[in-house]
Amino acid sequence: MSFPQDDTNYRTSQSATYTRKKRFQTLAFITLAGVVGVTPLTSVATRSTSGLWFTPQNRPAYMPDSNLTPGDKLAVTKTDICARGYGVGIHDVPTSYKNKVFAAYGLNPGPSYVIDRLISIDLGGANTIKNLWPQPKDGEWNSQLKDQLERELRRQVCNGRLDLETAQQEIAKNWVAAYRKYVGAYGKSKLPK
Repeated sequence: MSFPQDDTNYRTSQSATYTRKKRFQTLAFITLAGVVGVTPLTSVATRSTSGLWFTPQNRPAYMPDSNLTPGDKLAVTKTDICARGYGVGIHDVPTSYKNKVFAAYGLNPGPSYVIDRLISIDLGGANTIKNLWPQPKDGEWNSQLKDQLERELRRQVCNGRLDLETAQQEIAKNWVAAYRKYVGAYGKSKLPK
């Protein structure tokens, strides 16, 4: 199976477009910065679950880098994902994808991480590079807690208490905040700090 991000021609054209845009944005910013004396930021900052800001360089390991793993979903409906047996047989991630993800994150494959989908298969997530990330198996916010969230979100979608698109957006935006909102709200688990 081939995905657009694996296609050399697609990457080359996207890269050229990105490079042209980036050069223009950089020149425009340098000009503006010189005029008003602003120091440019070197990276994008994101609000953490504690309300503090973190950049890709100081992002906690339990959160995916949104530049590498923005999330990706299939064109499925609530009826599809709630059908008995949905997702059976598509949970395995090819080794080549796992290796690409570890390399993108600058990590060596090992027993401390599991390659996980940001938007789970059970919520209509795709088995693509932009939906995969190395998630810690252990620690404060680990893969078992995210699995618990995925089951709860699917249950709520299938029971009609939560819209599928909302579940997908919330888990992709910040899975820890979604855990606190949906799992913590029901008291099913002792929450980490």
